[in-house]
Amino acid sequence: MEERLRSDLTSSPLYTFVQQGWLEWGQGIVSVQVREEDFLLYVLWGLDLIKQEGMDVCKNFRSKLYMGLRTHFLDSGYTPHQNDLEYLSNLACACCLYCYGLILTHVHDATDVYSNLVNGFGKHWCSVKVQWDRIRQDVDTQELKKWILEYMKSEEYYTSGEKVAWLNEDGSTDLVSIPGVSNGRQQVNIHTYIQNFTNEAGGVYKDESITVNVNKDNG
Repeated sequence: MEERLRSDLTSSPLYTFVQQGWLEWGQGIVSVQVREEDFLLYVLWGLDLIKQEGMDVCKNFRSKLYMGLRTHFLDSGYTPHQNDLEYLSNLACACCLYCYGLILTHVHDATDVYSNLVNGFGKHWCSVKVQWDRIRQDVDTQELKKWILEYMKSEEYYTSGEKVAWLNEDGSTDLVSIPGVSNGRQQVNIHTYIQNFTNEAGGVYKDESITVNVNKDNG
């Protein structure tokens, strides 16, 4: 993420909203590494989908989020467990729905878009609602509402419409890369050394070393 973008977003009410919830929300993830900044990207990508496509995205909004996140994790070097994909997709949908719900009386057709989003969740609505009910509403909703309203009315986009990635000023995109992880496996090298030394009785302990390679499945 570019420094200008990072500065804009980390000082925004939306980041505060994500930050306050993430300590609890993040505990539900098992197979992938997701930071506050990453989840902020997922929520913004969802809001950008609504902003760009409006009513057209309502029917398959969750499916687009699900497939977008799946591709994002694979591109970042993870093979995500389906439970994590389901959880993050439902949580991102719930956060987008909550944020968009703050501006229903201020945007033309927003109520229709909101209703169609809920209807479009179909069989997933119960799972999305579980996450929606968990969202703590102790943030400054007026500031968040103001920020969401200004952003949804603007022509600015923080994310790429084609994939879950930050959109830079030059039109390029940033994926969240995970160092040391490839194809869902991580190698861990452990080295242990015992140097030569003589004890009081005159016994000599020889230098020994051991290397352990561990392949860890994430899926």
